[in-house]
Amino acid sequence: MKALGRVTLLTVALSLLLLTSSARATQIKEFAGYVTLERDGNAKVELLITFGEATNSFEMIVNGMVENFTSDAPGEHECRVSPGEVSLINCSLSLGPSQTLKLKFATEDFVKPIEDRYYFFASFDLDERIERLYVLVKLPEGMSLMKEHGIFPPGENLVSDGRRIIIFWMKEKYMEAGPLTFKFSFEQPIKMEEKTTFPMLWIAVSLGVIAASAVAFVMRYLSRTKKKLVLSVLDEYERKVLEVILFHGGRVHQRKIVKESGISKAKVSRVLRSLSERGIVSLERRGRTNLVKLKQRFLRW
Repeated sequence: MKALGRVTLLTVALSLLLLTSSARATQIKEFAGYVTLERDGNAKVELLITFGEATNSFEMIVNGMVENFTSDAPGEHECRVSPGEVSLINCSLSLGPSQTLKLKFATEDFVKPIEDRYYFFASFDLDERIERLYVLVKLPEGMSLMKEHGIFPPGENLVSDGRRIIIFWMKEKYMEAGPLTFKFSFEQPIKMEEKTTFPMLWIAVSLGVIAASAVAFVMRYLSRTKKKLVLSVLDEYERKVLEVILFHGGRVHQRKIVKESGISKAKVSRVLRSLSERGIVSLERRGRTNLVKLKQRFLRW
């Protein structure tokens, strides 16, 4: 009987462990990463992490020294970073389903120069299953990708904005646990002779038009994605206020927002103050009211 009791307790314990692991494994609904590489080896990183369920904590390990770290999330939250050869990011949160945590930082450890070549390696260890994955990396201006060395993970997309090569990954129903790892190499291209024949020029122009069209498509897609992620951070009142601002082309007086949103004057004032502090709108005093203007980077929505 004692042996049977021990087996039963062990079974219950294992079941609880599996249930806990399953709950953690489906926690992240969307992981979006934007990385801009500069010629000095610095990488500017912005991560938008949307949770599929209510959560009060988040932990991630990043390879390399994390610097200039900031975080943003709805409600009260606190994120700390323990920098080193690998950096630990630990956040205390109070997020509901479909709400987003925003992390920004810089690091000089994603890119390693060896002679005249550069090797990119970035790892984000969340130990969580991710439903959707969007990651975009911009190479330094004027650099070219060394495809012969391979790109990881496979399934990447390549475009150019005319100055930078852009690598991006878009994976729906990703649902993989473990570190998110990205690797590739790039170099300074060899300068071509200044003399260019007409056929070569025509080919270059044609390729430029095709690349520009591809970049425009990708940027529109990423803009919609970013809009969705930003809206997920806002509460019901903030979304209503933002909808009125967008309806008026990004410029509207505060009293008109009160009238058209159906929200009280005091509540609108608090919402606009919050949106201003988060860099979404600017407020300009005009007589007895404010002129509310959507920041330029959101006007392309």
